[in-house]
Amino acid sequence: MKKKLRLATILAASLAIAPIAALSAVAAPASATVLTSAATTLQPGSSYLNPASGSWTDGTATVSTTVAALPASGGGLYTGVRIRESAAGYYLVHSRVYPDGDIQSSIRRVNIVDGTSTTTVLSETKSAPVKAAAGSALAITLQSSGTDDVNLRAKVTVGGGAPLELTATDTSSASLGGGTAASWGYLSASTPAIPVAKATVESLPATETPTTNPAPAPGEHPSAATTGVPEGTQLKRHDGDLTVTTPGAVIDGLEIHGLVIVNAPDVVIKNSRILGRSVDFSAGLVSNVRSGQPFTIQDSEITAAVPSPYLNGIFGSAFTALRVDISNVIDPIHVIGGDVEIRDSWLHDNDHYEQDPLWNGTPSHSDSLQIEAGRNITVVGNRMEHAHNAAIQITQNTSKAQLGDLRITDNYFDDGGCTVNIARTPAPISNFVVANNEFGPDRGFAGCGILAPSMNTPQQSGNVWEATGKAVVQTLLK
Repeated sequence: MKKKLRLATILAASLAIAPIAALSAVAAPASATVLTSAATTLQPGSSYLNPASGSWTDGTATVSTTVAALPASGGGLYTGVRIRESAAGYYLVHSRVYPDGDIQSSIRRVNIVDGTSTTTVLSETKSAPVKAAAGSALAITLQSSGTDDVNLRAKVTVGGGAPLELTATDTSSASLGGGTAASWGYLSASTPAIPVAKATVESLPATETPTTNPAPAPGEHPSAATTGVPEGTQLKRHDGDLTVTTPGAVIDGLEIHGLVIVNAPDVVIKNSRILGRSVDFSAGLVSNVRSGQPFTIQDSEITAAVPSPYLNGIFGSAFTALRVDISNVIDPIHVIGGDVEIRDSWLHDNDHYEQDPLWNGTPSHSDSLQIEAGRNITVVGNRMEHAHNAAIQITQNTSKAQLGDLRITDNYFDDGGCTVNIARTPAPISNFVVANNEFGPDRGFAGCGILAPSMNTPQQSGNVWEATGKAVVQTLLK
């Protein structure tokens, strides 16, 4: 065990202690490790600290909030998450929000001796890939493990963009042991007063596995921060295809280098990452095409480690997908039958081939979601973007069940030729609703948000363009 040295022997930069603003919890937390603070206004030179209950050494803490406003000028707004906090100090993801929306972050250690704080920067200082704007969601996570050598991993996610990831290893004799987690913020003395949104800090010891992702911040849509494998989940590697034949089986915490084939009813897949393998036939990384047995997949990630024109994400019927992150496949979800619910998921970054063997060497028809048959299909609260053909393509495979009882509401759509593309079908689609969806700025055919023939005109209300807030008007397929 390293011998801990007093702070006088540590060469580090000094950090001034600012006055603390009072931020009270707005309600009793849902568990002993979650705290939500009230919105407030920070004055120049003031700060806040909101600790969550519980003390641990190895674990993860996440702060989820919204950038209420960008700094008007000056040094900017500092915010972050602290872990292993005790009288001796803490580790910190130190994020600085500049007036132009740039967010720069680093991992730091703060030691406290006799009331004096010193700070050591442990990682590079990097900018988030996406700039913030007023109303942007902001999630900051810091994970620690180890005692003599402390391994630290951080992630900063702005809106639905790619996260900034930082790593550091603290080998110093001044490294810190166990403590609490907290959200933290400070406003530069040179920056005018600024509103600060409510923030939720979740403190999770490594011995506990999160069961779900957090909900998106108000006004935001599913993103890397709210879908996929929850932060802090330890995954066990599984090599080869996983064929599930046990009714009610639960697949939890696996990284699967192969296909998942559901051949039993009521299977649950959660907190897992499915990466697939090389294939030379049309397949889903997760499928029940042969069995049709119902399953649920939640808080998981599906992405093709080996890109292929033959691979889809989820392929089948009678399934529920909750908070799933699906990318790098042709169709993230391909529905061939009824009793399907897709909710709060992120379908993005489709693969596309200009010479696709499944389309006789012509370009891929990649869709975020393709629906070709079935009744009782619900698509609610998702984010779909980056498909080449359509965010949602609805067709009718005449060898399968007729389409009907189809509800598509409260989603965010972008890209495609026409973003929601509804084909002619042998019979009209019954009980068909497309409502309260937001349409982003990008598509192949300007202004073509919903393309449908008169026979399949859905019940429409509340569909708007993100840029203007104006109603999306259906384009008639003639």
